[in-house]
Amino acid sequence: MSNIQLLERPRRKELNLEHLDQEMRMEQVRQSASKMDWASFGLAVRKNLLEKRNTIDADGRRDVLNGIAFMKTRLPIDNTVPIEERVQILADSLRCEHMKTKTGWKFNREGEILMELITDAADQVSKVNIGLWNNPVSLSPQATELLQNEKWTELRDCIADNLSKYDSELSSFYLKPKDLRQGRLYYMVDPIFRSMCAKDSTYSLSKENYEHLPYFEFAFVNHDSTCTLPEYDEEGKWSETVEINAAICLKFSKGIIISESTRKKLAKFCARNVTIRHYTNCYRYLAGDLPIQENLQLITQFTDGNAQQWYSINPYSFSNEGDCVISEIYLKRLQDFHLVIEILRNEAMHMSFWESMLAACHEKRGSVERVVRAIKVNISIFRDKISIALKTKQAPILVRITDSRTLEAKVEVFNVETGLPLSPKVDEILSRKLNETWSIPIMLTHFVSGDDFKLEKVHVPLRAGDRKETLAQPYRGF
Repeated sequence: MSNIQLLERPRRKELNLEHLDQEMRMEQVRQSASKMDWASFGLAVRKNLLEKRNTIDADGRRDVLNGIAFMKTRLPIDNTVPIEERVQILADSLRCEHMKTKTGWKFNREGEILMELITDAADQVSKVNIGLWNNPVSLSPQATELLQNEKWTELRDCIADNLSKYDSELSSFYLKPKDLRQGRLYYMVDPIFRSMCAKDSTYSLSKENYEHLPYFEFAFVNHDSTCTLPEYDEEGKWSETVEINAAICLKFSKGIIISESTRKKLAKFCARNVTIRHYTNCYRYLAGDLPIQENLQLITQFTDGNAQQWYSINPYSFSNEGDCVISEIYLKRLQDFHLVIEILRNEAMHMSFWESMLAACHEKRGSVERVVRAIKVNISIFRDKISIALKTKQAPILVRITDSRTLEAKVEVFNVETGLPLSPKVDEILSRKLNETWSIPIMLTHFVSGDDFKLEKVHVPLRAGDRKETLAQPYRGF
């Protein structure tokens, strides 16, 4: 302690002896802790708890010890210590029994994991064999590569994560699990992706697609209330026979945006509330850095010589703040799985309608300032209904888009003056085009043309230097 200098601000020319004593004790703790390994630290904590048994009750001591046990499952594994210590830490982290064998080391957690580390004469890992959930032990190239690269912590984390997941094969869109990666269910492929694949005559998923499509993984999580889980009998029928305090977690590959009404629809299938990252307005969220003003206007950037579509968006579409980004859903009945998928697919389709407008109206930087002819379109976009108002030379027209019972969008066109449907044939054509493309601008090109509408002359500015979308303005020069 001779090399320690403590400075104390004098107060009324008296030394704060109590504060000095605390500082000296803390410095002693710091110096001794820097020389202590994890095992010694745990021993010291236990000894300290015994010394304070009169001031810490049994529940407090148990919480501290449980906290230490949890920390041990998350601490990095030091690659510089001997392999015996690394094996010990790995076994403790995974709560496995382990033993030395003639060929290396063996780990066992009854009914969950059986792992073998094969080492050479220099105690370097040459092979790793893994078997999960009572499956036969087999060579794991991924695990072998990790340990040969001294990535013990990464191996521990992968195995721990995999042990918490449910890995049953569900459909043709299921990517089978590997030893260190859980199986994934791809629940949606949008029309644009299908069209791109169709150009290459590809009609099934390939390995290159797996990282780009949305998916989720299954997991069982603790739940306060009892849920009834199903069994699949030999006759191919589900029966609800297993009661357990657990829910089925659908963990998404990345957060997805859903509307407030969709969140309420999901609630009746959920054992508990969905995991919400944050609340927002879904249309403003998808617009990114596009400045949302009272009268948001967008104009398409078609290059085929046809009339542009000039959108004026209802400002009330951006007023609701009850939408949210979610990352997990907790089912109480696995039999409701297909109903949840239907809701999620319908939601993704609706969001794509708004994204299609943003994409078609994206102005490229460096575009030439010009005047274009455009059809004025007033749009109100809400989750239950999208309304598109246009004025033809004969009468004002209303195009209404809603969800249908067939997991497709339904398009209806009305004459505003009479309130009557325009034509069942028109409804059929527009519904088909919208469901094929999930794009409102493309759908409208099959309905509107410059011959039937009075065209507006619109001055289109360059993209702003701050990378924010610039808005179309009516041209006043004519």
